[in-house]
Amino acid sequence: MNNRLEQLTESVTLRIADRVRALGLEGKCVIRLQTGDPDFPTHPLIIESAYRAMRTGETHYCNTRGLPELRDAIAAQIELRYGLNFDPGNEVLVTHGGIHAVMAAVFALVDAGDEVLIEDPCWMPYVGCTVMAGGTPVRFAADVNDGFRFSITNLQQKLTQRSRLLILNSPCNPTGRMLDRKTLQEIAALVLAYDLWIISDEVYEALSYGHPHVPTAALETLRSRTITIGSLSKTYAMTGWRVGYAVGPAKAISEMLKVSQYSITNVAPYVQRAAVTAITSPDVAQYVKDMQAIYAIRRSQVIETMKSLSNLKAQAPDGAFYFMIDISQSGMNSEAFASRLLEEYAVAVVPGQGFGPAADSFVRVTFAAPIQEVIEGLSLVGAFITKLLNSPSDAV
Repeated sequence: MNNRLEQLTESVTLRIADRVRALGLEGKCVIRLQTGDPDFPTHPLIIESAYRAMRTGETHYCNTRGLPELRDAIAAQIELRYGLNFDPGNEVLVTHGGIHAVMAAVFALVDAGDEVLIEDPCWMPYVGCTVMAGGTPVRFAADVNDGFRFSITNLQQKLTQRSRLLILNSPCNPTGRMLDRKTLQEIAALVLAYDLWIISDEVYEALSYGHPHVPTAALETLRSRTITIGSLSKTYAMTGWRVGYAVGPAKAISEMLKVSQYSITNVAPYVQRAAVTAITSPDVAQYVKDMQAIYAIRRSQVIETMKSLSNLKAQAPDGAFYFMIDISQSGMNSEAFASRLLEEYAVAVVPGQGFGPAADSFVRVTFAAPIQEVIEGLSLVGAFITKLLNSPSDAV
């Protein structure tokens, strides 16, 4: 077996999702707060675009960089939102979801033994892709005592002459934290001093709550060394369509293209046609605004619900659609807590340990689910913690 793969474990999030599906087949009703999958349907115009493309014969190979129309739409959207100009001809690559963009970027940038700086906690594919590419993941902890804020000090302490790449994620999965311009400027000073590349995962850019998203590439000093990752999955409720993209310097995108050609050839053309509609349709744009408004309302409702549950503590997220619930008072690690919560209370959450050791006293819950289920699920989490507090021996 491949020694690099033996260093990895299966995705905790996906393993739990598989267990939830198995329980469903057994006839058990589970409150699903584990997966970051919008509970909204894909807009009908997007679906119809895919149908139409299939009916008109777009079911064969296509441009391996992505359909020109989609790359044009991606570049135009970025320019409209942030005033950043990317050449759709050689600075945009369409990928099989955001995770494929991350993988292609890591493989394009990392040689064997290169150190890749990754925040703890993080979305774990960053670590997996680094290991598969032969790199060395170097974790630096977020400030857990300050709501998982990015720690410049902790990052600086991990930098060495072998450091090659820094992976950023804002808004962050799982913590919901966002990087402001001041923090990015502090990061830039270290990046320049150590001559690092940056992969900036910004797939949750459209989901922020009073904190404007600042693209990493908006800093002029970082523009030429940043690959930005985007996706249609969360913004447009298209997780199953598997379409993402990367934008960045032409030399990096060209290397990523090789990874893409040797792994997927191209993203299905009818899916790309659907993506063009998602990005360019005024009706879809309004649908996105409606979803954003609902997420903001849900976030507020979760905050109010936790105020009424004295044993639940969490920092309100700046963006994305997750809360990290502090379970330290339960006396259990997050893996054991999440497992028992699922089996005994039929509530699925993700153990913080699955995102890194810094989050082992937390579980992640999503509010990309019907709010009634979210509130009921949180109440059951509170009930479980209360049970453990009343019977400490039960936490063993």
